[in-house]
Amino acid sequence: MIEYLDINAFNPQIALFGNDAVACEILSEISTWGKESHKYSAFFWHQDNSLFLSMRNNHLRIAGEIKDREELLSFIKFISPRYILLSENLFNEIVGDAFEKGEILICPKEGEVKTVTNDPEVSLFELADFFKKENMIENEESFISDAAFALSKNLCAFEAIKMDGKIISAAFSNKITPLSAVINIVATAKDYRGKGFGFKVTQSLKNKLSGRNLFVFKEKDKNNGFYNKLSFKYSDNFITIKEY
Repeated sequence: MIEYLDINAFNPQIALFGNDAVACEILSEISTWGKESHKYSAFFWHQDNSLFLSMRNNHLRIAGEIKDREELLSFIKFISPRYILLSENLFNEIVGDAFEKGEILICPKEGEVKTVTNDPEVSLFELADFFKKENMIENEESFISDAAFALSKNLCAFEAIKMDGKIISAAFSNKITPLSAVINIVATAKDYRGKGFGFKVTQSLKNKLSGRNLFVFKEKDKNNGFYNKLSFKYSDNFITIKEY
């Protein structure tokens, strides 16, 4: 049976959360928003620990193993998400009207886990403005609100390079767990691309998130060389289902 997850009794030291990119996103959302009901978050699990789900802002994430397809489909129909994110190995169990397919890359953990610290000279307002200009985010206010809340729990990390007082390249993550992390955004201003700035900020962010498996969700066959140089390798495909 799929039921609400008891956050207070939840034990995050489950191998799935260190080795599965979507599960990493779910655990990071549990850690960040789990007890914040006003943030419109809900978390679910299957009684046998095989399946974990998170629902926030009409975006459902599914990780684990689907043992009862009809039960899951009934559950999805009941909560009516706008988007569903899952790995490709679960996709055959779900049917959607439209979907996008991409790749998940992994960089296996290196070194020891460090306390995450960020440069106080770089503000979330500056990052939001930069990422908006580079078409990496849709809404600056939502980005700042979510990042600030994650930052208050030490679950947000970023690196940026400035020139003449303005950000020209940045890497960002607010999907961080004790076992893994997802690098959400990497961007470099158009006039500064091809000069190694993106590599530098991403490598710096990798170092900041050491001791964890690191994941990237990216478009298929795009930026392969860039991530190969950063020691990322192909792990799986992911599917985003829209207008379920």
